[in-house]
Amino acid sequence: MAAPAFAAGFPAAPMVDTQSGEITPVWRGFLLALFNRTGGGAGSSSAAVAAALTAETASRVAADETLTNAEAAEAAARQAAIEAEVSTRAASDAALAARIATLASTIGAGGGATILPLVDGPVALVGSAGQLARADHVHPLPPQIMTYIYTQATPAAVWTINHGLGKFPSVDVVDSTNAEVEGDVAWPTNNRVVLTFAGAFSGVAYLN
Repeated sequence: MAAPAFAAGFPAAPMVDTQSGEITPVWRGFLLALFNRTGGGAGSSSAAVAAALTAETASRVAADETLTNAEAAEAAARQAAIEAEVSTRAASDAALAARIATLASTIGAGGGATILPLVDGPVALVGSAGQLARADHVHPLPPQIMTYIYTQATPAAVWTINHGLGKFPSVDVVDSTNAEVEGDVAWPTNNRVVLTFAGAFSGVAYLN
């Protein structure tokens, strides 16, 4: 029966000389041959392996911390951008509301006749002639971009409206309860409308 492969070639002599305490020549030759056959390199130090593992772990921990900090910074930047946009929109809405309130106040102070021009920029009513004042000049509003709103504060059965639109507008009328009222409409000129109703009441006429 053949000897196992792992037992082949082992010296039969004792490994250590009993008199000198040194490895015997036959075992020294065997061990040297085994060393050369397995690569002839120095073995790895467990301390060096542990140190390399520790360094790699520290590097990965640092990389994870860097990534976490970057994600937190990005989230903070996004939140700041959202808050800034919300603030900007709120300021814009507030400015628009103030502008609308100012325009409404100006229109309300214009007397019996009001005009709503569909133009950009601050406007003000000048008298009741349907003119737009801006900065240092006054000019008539183009009829195609105007709606004329007439307020009849005192109850009356006949309303005479000098709108100055330069056209024959359509007319819608509501009373003080905002209920629609029908009546006879006459256009003596393209700048005047006469409304006649069955009874006297106060309300608003919209001319387009």
